[in-house]
Amino acid sequence: MHNKIKQHHKILYFTALLFLISCNSTKKLNEGEYLLKSQAVKIEYNEDFADSLRMSKSDKVFFSSELQNMATPVPNKKFLFVFQPRLFFYNVTNRPQKQARRESKGKTAQSKFGNWFKEKLGEAPVLFDSTVLNSNNERMINYLINQGFFNATVKSEYILQKKQAEVVFHAFPSNRFLFNEVIFEIEDPEIEKVVNQNMSNSLIKKGQPYSIDALKGEQERLALVLNNHGFFSFSKNNILYEVDTSGTQLAKNVYLQISRDEDDLARKQYRIGDVSFNINYANTSLKRKNFELDTLRSLYIYHSPSDVRADIIAQSIFYQPDSIFKKDDYQKTINRLTELGIFRFVNIKYKPLLVSETEGYVDTDIVAELRKRQSGKIELEANTDARDKIGTYINLSYVNRNIFRRADRLEFNISNGVEFWFSKIEKEGERNSRISSVNLMTNTRLYFPKIFPDFKKKTNNNRYKPLPYPRNTFMNLGYNLQKKIGYYSYVVNTFNIGYGYDIRGRHVRHEVQPFSMSFIKPRSASFNSNFNEFLNDNPIFAQSYRQQFIMGQEYTFSYNNQDINIGKVKSFFFYRGTINTAGNLVYGIQSLISKKPESGYTLSNIPYASFTKLDNDFRYYFTYANKTTLVARLFAGIGIPYGNSKIMPFVKQYAAGGPQSMRGWSYRQLGPGSTDTSNTSLDLNTGDIQLEFNLEYRYSLSKLMKMALFTDIGNVWLMHADSTKPNAEFNIKRWGQDLAWSAGFGFRLDFGLFVIRLDHSYKLYNPNLSKGVRWISQYPGYDALEENSSGNWSARWKSWRSRYANFVIGIGYPF
Repeated sequence: MHNKIKQHHKILYFTALLFLISCNSTKKLNEGEYLLKSQAVKIEYNEDFADSLRMSKSDKVFFSSELQNMATPVPNKKFLFVFQPRLFFYNVTNRPQKQARRESKGKTAQSKFGNWFKEKLGEAPVLFDSTVLNSNNERMINYLINQGFFNATVKSEYILQKKQAEVVFHAFPSNRFLFNEVIFEIEDPEIEKVVNQNMSNSLIKKGQPYSIDALKGEQERLALVLNNHGFFSFSKNNILYEVDTSGTQLAKNVYLQISRDEDDLARKQYRIGDVSFNINYANTSLKRKNFELDTLRSLYIYHSPSDVRADIIAQSIFYQPDSIFKKDDYQKTINRLTELGIFRFVNIKYKPLLVSETEGYVDTDIVAELRKRQSGKIELEANTDARDKIGTYINLSYVNRNIFRRADRLEFNISNGVEFWFSKIEKEGERNSRISSVNLMTNTRLYFPKIFPDFKKKTNNNRYKPLPYPRNTFMNLGYNLQKKIGYYSYVVNTFNIGYGYDIRGRHVRHEVQPFSMSFIKPRSASFNSNFNEFLNDNPIFAQSYRQQFIMGQEYTFSYNNQDINIGKVKSFFFYRGTINTAGNLVYGIQSLISKKPESGYTLSNIPYASFTKLDNDFRYYFTYANKTTLVARLFAGIGIPYGNSKIMPFVKQYAAGGPQSMRGWSYRQLGPGSTDTSNTSLDLNTGDIQLEFNLEYRYSLSKLMKMALFTDIGNVWLMHADSTKPNAEFNIKRWGQDLAWSAGFGFRLDFGLFVIRLDHSYKLYNPNLSKGVRWISQYPGYDALEENSSGNWSARWKSWRSRYANFVIGIGYPF
């Protein structure tokens, strides 16, 4: 019992500290001052209010949240909805007596560090002010009226206790009015024609709840529709709406008016005039004489011979001279030119010119500024694990954004991961080197901004038309070296080649590789006797470490709705799904020609793999008004070998652990299943199936510093039972017991362009240990280390932590 208390007292200390932080928040308040603890909104109804007219539960939650966001001032930001660390940091540095002593010595009241700590990490206490309650009531009433609750009322009350104030707003929404008929009063026949043709997408529908947001949205929609039909000067201010509030009926008619003025530019229709494109060379040594002028598709394109070719620019401009003006062409052109990756910014200016009483032309001037053609970056990661190892990772990348003057992009990456033993060498033959493993990867990828080969016949009419969506052809060449040093030693070389297409829409992305090939060539001479013996005892697994081809196809579909409602606090969803097949075509042809040999088919006497692999990555980002984020991620993948393979190639198997996965474990040190891996020296814990759930709560301490709490649950499994790895296969009756669980905390330094991440995670449940010692409270450590540490608790704690915790330093967020 005594030892169990010792095991948990660190956690108890941490919990007590958090409660101390929360309880200490009012200590420095003056007499009569109250800390604003909370503000809540309750939706209520009068006794005679009909049950049929009450809000649904979802609407009640929505409107309560919206009303609460209108209450000012906002209480101090909370962490985990309870604790207020920023207020605590402010109070720690706000010491009047210490500041007075500093001033008496001729110093500033606050040191530079103390002032930075107070201003950047701290937050001044938000005090309760009863005089603002009425203005909050009025603001909430106006909001409810704008949402159709024309007879709404709001009352407020507060409770003062222990120098803290709790405020409750009671909202009585009353009946909600609905839209009835929408009646248009349009004087101009051309405008009326366009409006009537586009009413199927109206935001105002009969029977829908009244909302001023719907009215404003309809104003903006109609203005955009007319802008896209040549009415260049038309704006939403030219549309007036009036609601018929007469009578007692709950449904109200809406009158949308577009008046006609003989001198009004809004009713005049415009066409596109001259379109010119210029590259801004103001910050370069190039002069005007260095320019070339190309006229493509009636576009005037001024550029330097050393820059991007004119046809690439022409295919990125949506303006067509002498066509009807469309406002959508503005954002489409900026997006497409920016997506080429060679321009730092793009600016478009219009010059309208009237040619008659009802028509005009708009000359369009496009100016772009080039980005630096070449750039590079360095990424570093480090982690420690429970096996006395430290892993380091470095990635060097280089990009040339316009290597052949066609907005072609060349990307080159070289990365090296090395694991070291940092404890003393204990077992002879197992640790004959401080280096445990080396993983070297190089990759070169070249992007072309077109589909290649393109068999569609080009004509003068479509040669330089703007592309409907961005698309690239890429070619890939890579090399990977895996080297293991120790009790098991081996070297494996992998060569990769392929090509494919990258096609992007607003929310979706398609990556298609009709051909990819990997050639796996183990260096047999590097296999030591222990590893050869291991392969002999595991003939099926040995297939992954033989020389072989992996030839196949791959398709990846991605969906991301993050850019919807830009500028608003919004949650968003991300999905990526991948299907990878290999060996099917070759296997099918060979199986028709000849009978399959016992050892499998080959190409040039080299075996090849055949399998299908499916990956699914779901993520949802819950973004809250206080700029905190809760990220939920689910990954599910399965690889199915068949035909020419009995097992998935090692390079295509799943692995858990590391900076992006189960953060309590290092890479490839979890699983498979609940097989006991405590006594193995070989980091080959891979599987054919992976299931993982991640939850991360991100909290902003300041603009620069963020913190996070996270938990990871998951594992990898084999498809079929393996006698050398008991309980490693996926079993529907046992899979819940096989799920590993880790949790931890981290800090992030967000510099905008990149993020430095520090994560510290503990294994709460480890299925790879024997039953009875899988939970963190059951882990051997304190008692087992009693003798070696001579009763020193600190030494036992450090040893226990090194075995059951993982520390990661990385670049960027994990997901």
